[in-house]
Amino acid sequence: KKFITDYRKAYNDEPSEWAFRGYDDMTYIARMMKAFGKNWQRHIDDFVAETYHTQYRLQQNKQSGTWQNTYLNILKYQHHELKKIN
Repeated sequence: KKFITDYRKAYNDEPSEWAFRGYDDMTYIARMMKAFGKNWQRHIDDFVAETYHTQYRLQQNKQSGTWQNTYLNILKYQHHELKKIN
């Protein structure tokens, strides 16, 4: 993937899990902004997007007002590696 190649060139290292998460977070927000323009924040709870590391299905916690990703990656260990099955 382009992200991994670009990361290796820029930092001469492999991207960490946190690098992937940060990339995904910004990609998700950028896609919402592209789809909905300046009103993107109104669509947080109805916008589903798949990114490199995970998918986002955000729901607001009614008590705290915070947003939580309710998507769950399901993985299967097969042939000495984890494979995403959903």
